[in-house]
Amino acid sequence: MSKMSRSGNEIGENGNILFICLPSTLDVFKKSKISIAVPRIPLVAIAQLASVSREAGYDPYVLDLQVEKKGTVKERIRDALNEVNPKYCGITFTTPLSKEADSVAEFVKGLGPSVKMMAGGCHATIMPGDVLSSGNFDIVIVGEGEITLKEILSGKPLEKIDGIGFREKSKIIINRPRPLIENLDDLPFPD
Repeated sequence: MSKMSRSGNEIGENGNILFICLPSTLDVFKKSKISIAVPRIPLVAIAQLASVSREAGYDPYVLDLQVEKKGTVKERIRDALNEVNPKYCGITFTTPLSKEADSVAEFVKGLGPSVKMMAGGCHATIMPGDVLSSGNFDIVIVGEGEITLKEILSGKPLEKIDGIGFREKSKIIINRPRPLIENLDDLPFPD
């Protein structure tokens, strides 16, 4: 597990956030023809979201389960939760990884019921209601996540945040879409 580098700002005053990169993130392409074009590098999206989290006063941590191999997946997640004690935990995933993501979210919620589980990525964007229906994710980020995540971490009421879905008791609510970010230069550099 890695802690993202500090940028010199006063950070962590709001707590910690843990991003989990699933163990099968790249292995899902292992038998496809595109596998040679899929490098084993950290996901830039997570580094970008780490910067946004830092700006919002959170200390970001990344548990990359495709790189970190000591112990079982469950042991590594348990150790990370004990070390980080996150307020939020985010997982980004594609459709082939949706069952694995839901299983990891269920495990995290079993160990830390107060941790707010967030889902992002292609599958969450296309099928937010499906992701929320299991009850293992609390918030789904639909589309580009940088501004949306910053609003979630700032404590803005969920019903007022564009580009998310969430559960309110047993009801699933999908808010209106967030417009695309017009100027990417407004975003912080990936951490």
